[in-house]
Amino acid sequence: MYSVLRARKRIHNPLATLRRVGWTAIANLLLVYVATRLWFSADPGALGLLNVVVFVLLVGAADLAWEMLVEVSREGLRKAS
Repeated sequence: MYSVLRARKRIHNPLATLRRVGWTAIANLLLVYVATRLWFSADPGALGLLNVVVFVLLVGAADLAWEMLVEVSREGLRKAS
């Protein structure tokens, strides 16, 4: 627990961290919704929402990859100067 509190102090941009975790949280909520609909009503139409889950995860991965590329680029500029 102490390490979590220490790591919280090292977060430079809490909004970016929330955005990164948010994509996964949205996908997880959609997965729970699909699983609930399948469990209680056996509605095969709920499987169509899995496409949305995959899309949300892809957007989240692209967002994280872009942020990593920008950060690596900034570090390269700092080392060059």
